[in-house]
Amino acid sequence: MVENDNRKQGSAKVRVVELLPMRVISFHAISEQPENDSLEKLIKWKQDNNKESIKNRRFGFNNPNPEEGKSEYGYEIWEVIDEDETETGDGVIKQFGGGLYAVTSIKTDNPASDILKGWQNLHSWVLDSKYIQGEHQWMEEHIEFNDKFIKLDLLLPIEVKG
Repeated sequence: MVENDNRKQGSAKVRVVELLPMRVISFHAISEQPENDSLEKLIKWKQDNNKESIKNRRFGFNNPNPEEGKSEYGYEIWEVIDEDETETGDGVIKQFGGGLYAVTSIKTDNPASDILKGWQNLHSWVLDSKYIQGEHQWMEEHIEFNDKFIKLDLLLPIEVKG
């Protein structure tokens, strides 16, 4: 389900989507650069299992969140896998239950600032909508990464008010 909302929050367009349940392989890292470290684990697993050419949806989120005064934090990365996948290496197979999300797209060469601004815009949008914040997992869907920019979809969990 995709519901486009014509309202904009700041410069961000927001759409509402329902993610269906999916089976994923998860890799986790805690470090000063856990996004890169967890991605490296996923890439190694794909190489070790001859899956480099397979392009499945990929999601990530802080786990645990950064804390003031600490340089290390965590990041968990998921890639959708087939139902018959059993080889995990250092990964963990999980079943994600799906859910309803407010989504905005970010294309940036300054992720530290722009991703935070995107999350703030989504949160403001939810406060002014027919939704409330949900309890399921916040996520970033990894759309495109290259030397010039990154493109992410930010997914904020929502539920219908009432």
